Amino acid sequence: TLVTRRNGHIGIHGNSKHASHLVRLLKMGEEILKEGKVIVHRPDAEELKAIRNGAWTYEQLVNWAEAKDTELSELYETSTLPHTPDIKKINELYIETIINYWKEKKLL
Repeated sequence: TLVTRRNGHIGIHGNSKHASHLVRLLKMGEEILKEGKVIVHRPDAEELKAIRNGAWTYEQLVNWAEAKDTELSELYETSTLPHTPDIKKINELYIETIINYWKEKKLL
């Protein structure tokens, strides 16, 4: 926590933005493992904003994160998602994207 003073006013600052990112990323990991989806527009945005603004204590955050980490480890083992990327498919997509770009720019 950092306490500052400017023009006679006191400000108290903390880095709880990191906490909201941690919660968001762990929740997104859970969604990916359970549903195979990346949900960018967060349905829990208000909760994340509250966390960013200090709604959770440090101890609450650590306890939640440790429990979620254990849960994610278990989900990883039972997930139907492949545990390795399909390199062949990635290369094909890469080449297709480059060729389409070259055609669009009349370079090919």
